[in-house]
Amino acid sequence: MTALSKDDGATVDKAIGCWASNNQPLPIDYIFANHLVQAKSSTVVLNGIIGSVVSEH
Repeated sequence: MTALSKDDGATVDKAIGCWASNNQPLPIDYIFANHLVQAKSSTVVLNGIIGSVVSEH
């Protein structure tokens, strides 16, 4: 991600569902736009620290 300010960006931090063999933090969220966007900041909020973890489905 190219945000000017960001956290580690991990939304998946363990093996879950179809990522049963995962052993590293992964970002799985995307932003789609039809023009160039410069994000000022990026923060994962549903990570069990800032907010409740949600299902991967």
